[in-house]
Amino acid sequence: MSSAASERDASHMAESAASIAAATIGAVQMGEDGRPMELSSLKDSISDQAKNVIENIMPMKVIRLTDLYKNSQRSSHDILERTPKGALSNKGVTELLETMKVEILELIQHLDILKLWVQLNIPSIQDGNNFGVSIQEEIAGMLESGKSSGLNFLDTFTKYYATRGKMITKMNKYPNVEDYRRGVGELDEKKHLLLRHCCLDLRNNYAVLYDMITKNKDRLERPRGHGNHTSTMY
Repeated sequence: MSSAASERDASHMAESAASIAAATIGAVQMGEDGRPMELSSLKDSISDQAKNVIENIMPMKVIRLTDLYKNSQRSSHDILERTPKGALSNKGVTELLETMKVEILELIQHLDILKLWVQLNIPSIQDGNNFGVSIQEEIAGMLESGKSSGLNFLDTFTKYYATRGKMITKMNKYPNVEDYRRGVGELDEKKHLLLRHCCLDLRNNYAVLYDMITKNKDRLERPRGHGNHTSTMY
């Protein structure tokens, strides 16, 4: 290809890119606040979702997870008897695990909404009167920490099944070795206890975050909207 042809192609590409950019800019509608209407609409939607999470979902989850913790209590003897000699899963542990998986995924979804809501309310950087912003940042950090804990616990589910599968294989290969069967039972019991502990962790996360957010809701929504009032938290 000649140098002249290359220059023509480059020129056409530049003109095409400029036309696309101009069309895109022209298609963006600005709201009264000077922001693109799509972003303002997103902020309103997230605000509505966050309000629902705070006012309805979080109190409901505290009650549900408390009940789930109480109703999931079983003796170690019961768990050992439910350990099969074949390659079947432990039904009691599996059911609780699947329930907690749903609860963890919902927690992550709720915390993502709340964190985005907090971040969208962070004002522009200014000198002075940043106490409200520091509250926003601290609570955003708590929300991220809760999300990370949930994700880390999800990883343990795969490890449990992999470990149990290997132990079941050995138990079937050496059926006369009682310790292999008991090892599977101990693994199930440990997992059951950890799942119940996870249930409490999730309940406590909802309770603490609900308390923090409701006590500082005005600061989260309007971090600089209180003039020179005394700075307090908790």
